[in-house]
Amino acid sequence: MTEENMVGVIKLSVPEGKRMLSGKEVGVNARAEHNLDNLDKVEGYVQIDIPVPVVTSSFILGMFSKSVQTLGLEKFFDKYRFNARDEIIRNIEVNAKYSITEGTALN
Repeated sequence: MTEENMVGVIKLSVPEGKRMLSGKEVGVNARAEHNLDNLDKVEGYVQIDIPVPVVTSSFILGMFSKSVQTLGLEKFFDKYRFNARDEIIRNIEVNAKYSITEGTALN
């Protein structure tokens, strides 16, 4: 995909009074706030900027597991392009694979 196919940019931020993106409910709320259910269905990709130092697995699963299960692993990473620290990207990759193989323990 080229830049002409970008349908949006999401910049995640830490909730007030927090130091990290953590918790299933925070992830689910971020999913709703950024309308990922609809973005999963449109053509093109979404850039997701994560300028925070720590993102927990529970947040990742809350925000992205439904997209991974809907799109499949390869299409998920085609759809959502992450701009974040290497450790966070690795955590997203691990949890995306977990979503495919195990579902989510957070249901």
